[in-house]
Amino acid sequence: MSNRRRPNPFASVYPFRGNTPPGVYQTIEIGSGRATRLRRNAERFPKRKYAAIDIGYSFPLENFRNASADLKQKGVDVYSTSMAMALHSIIKSGMKARNIEMEMPLPLSFSDIASHPTPTEHLIRFRRQLRFLLGKVSFLLLPGGKIFIHTESLAFATAVRELARDFGLSVQERNPMPIREAAERSQHTQNYSQKGVPIRRFVLVYHPHRYRLPLRK
Repeated sequence: MSNRRRPNPFASVYPFRGNTPPGVYQTIEIGSGRATRLRRNAERFPKRKYAAIDIGYSFPLENFRNASADLKQKGVDVYSTSMAMALHSIIKSGMKARNIEMEMPLPLSFSDIASHPTPTEHLIRFRRQLRFLLGKVSFLLLPGGKIFIHTESLAFATAVRELARDFGLSVQERNPMPIREAAERSQHTQNYSQKGVPIRRFVLVYHPHRYRLPLRK
């Protein structure tokens, strides 16, 4: 039996830091908001393709309108729908991604609006969204692709570890996000960072031979 390794069908898209070929996103950013970091990267690397997902882009708010317009001008695919609808559209288009970024901060105050979800309801929603995303990984990520998740919530962090393990994804926890990087993220993340709350950073890695769909709990 030959010891030669089989050719990698995705060899042309490696390394992940190079320009993206047709049909491949460098990053799909979920909950992109003002997308400060994404806009900078799109301008710095014009030959890489990016996607931004945030239902806020459908709202008549000036900061969202400006961010959406600037992203489109820089060649970023903008999805102003829910995460589920956006991911279905991306999968239907046949696009794959090298990386996915997902920022999940808890709102600083739950008393501003009477109907605002409670922390427990936010955790339930987060688990549902993350489970949905991880269930689509094989359709979205290239082999070796990564999911970067940022959150200040210990409960969210626990959910990330548990769900990554359930889906057969390797998970690494990095050092907390530096304040300078947090300044380019959502307003919630900036506020937490300025108050000295550590922003936990996780990297989930997709390996097709380890990936699995867990039974519903």
